[in-house]
Amino acid sequence: MTDRPTALARMWSVTSAPETVPMMRRRIQNKLASWEIDLDGDLDYGVRLVVSELVTNAILHSETPVLSVSLVVSPDRDELFIAVEDGHADHPTLRPSGNDNLPENGRGLRIVSDTVSRWGVEPTDKGKRVWAVIPRPVQTGLGERVRGELRRRVRMAVPRPPVPPLLTAAG
Repeated sequence: MTDRPTALARMWSVTSAPETVPMMRRRIQNKLASWEIDLDGDLDYGVRLVVSELVTNAILHSETPVLSVSLVVSPDRDELFIAVEDGHADHPTLRPSGNDNLPENGRGLRIVSDTVSRWGVEPTDKGKRVWAVIPRPVQTGLGERVRGELRRRVRMAVPRPPVPPLLTAAG
């Protein structure tokens, strides 16, 4: 049996407010850095752009007080998966490309579509999830880093019995 690396994943529950957009860009960049996922300039820009657009769309078009933002790095497929869940069931509409007469706030999903390898919308129990997949370059040693992170998480999750204090001999 082959030891297959597992995806790295992180989910955040955040308030649906304008200040959430830059906060989520920073959190995702910091999480990718902590996983030692190097993003070149174009890929870094694409990640920030996709996060900004998906989070902004959820804030503007759903009246949900809390959003769920997910990041998954899949070493086998060399992709970043970014998703935003909100409590509004209506699916966003992709506007046609090449239409310069769109209002300023009608281009976000088109920008996402032009930036990612694929994207989609799925219904959830409480609304919908809008997701996007961004391909990333292959990194040497990522599988071992993933396994190391999983081992660290398991060690932290396993309960440890309390250690009794050392007894000292009295007089």
